[in-house]
Amino acid sequence: MKIAVNGKSLATINPGGAVRVGLNIICYLAAQVDWHFDLWLPDRPSAGVLPRMPDNVHICFQREGKPPGGVAKLWWEQWHLPRVLNSGDYDLVLNLTNSCAVLRRVRAPQILLVHDSSFLDTGWFTRAFSVYLSLLIRLSNWRKCQVVTVSQTSAVQLKQAFSSLDLIEVIPNGLDPAPQGIVPYRPAYPYLLFLGSRNPRKNLKGMLEAFRHYRHEHPDAPHHLVIVGGDKDIFRAVDTSQDKQYVD
Repeated sequence: MKIAVNGKSLATINPGGAVRVGLNIICYLAAQVDWHFDLWLPDRPSAGVLPRMPDNVHICFQREGKPPGGVAKLWWEQWHLPRVLNSGDYDLVLNLTNSCAVLRRVRAPQILLVHDSSFLDTGWFTRAFSVYLSLLIRLSNWRKCQVVTVSQTSAVQLKQAFSSLDLIEVIPNGLDPAPQGIVPYRPAYPYLLFLGSRNPRKNLKGMLEAFRHYRHEHPDAPHHLVIVGGDKDIFRAVDTSQDKQYVD
């Protein structure tokens, strides 16, 4: 079986959760089955960006040069990627980071993994990002792509937002192996840990309000709040500047 993987977002320097899930799925699936996988990227990836892949995963790209970003990357996915997919005699196309090629017809069946429905809220993501993904999902249904999501809650929310969607399959996420070779972060003070992107949907605002209340009630407490997570342009970031004395 010959599988193509849409790598539009997979070779990124600062991967988010969707990218990490997508890469892990490819590595795990390829290690379990004797299939041929072509991971198609817009350009040659930078050294160290992609994890070590099984031998049956082949990294493919169309050109050398500076990797496209923004609108150029979307154009690559919608215009150039279908051309290489249709010339490759693929049995299946995997799209693992919320988007797929829909403006041009792709002959092979496609699977589209939509990680959740949070993109629908423009208070959490930029309006342009929300409108683009909403249009893409509507068109993916027209193109008969199989939509997959990671929870029953997301499936219900997507069905409510896109009533014309055909059956949505639910396949829960798995677990990552423990990281190796990571240098421990050991602050010199006791701390509370918040793990997640600086995005309102993670309720970081509520965490900050609770921490301010805690500091007000216990002014001599030594605890800090440590925030670990991404801060991408598509997010409506939460401002933590007023808490910089006790927030790292």
